[in-house]
Amino acid sequence: MSSYDDEITKYEDKHRPQNQERIVEGFYINPVLRSGFDNTANEDRDPQEISDWWGRPFILEREFSHGDDSYHDYIKRLKSYNGDFEPESQESWEKYC
Repeated sequence: MSSYDDEITKYEDKHRPQNQERIVEGFYINPVLRSGFDNTANEDRDPQEISDWWGRPFILEREFSHGDDSYHDYIKRLKSYNGDFEPESQESWEKYC
């Protein structure tokens, strides 16, 4: 077994492209993929999974969070990386947060 994980979860009907709920202009949005999908070597995959998903575009949405509760926290975090940085203005930070 050459997979990155020791155990490969079963490829089920719910994982197949035709059973996904959101498809926008040919892109599958947040498809239900089996656990370990991104960490399975191709030679360890179910042949049906390869047939279904090889070359098929999909998008997994992830919510971005920088973890800064305030502008002060933002400044403190960035200073810990580089004390010479030029921070954006508080107004600009609040606009995008």
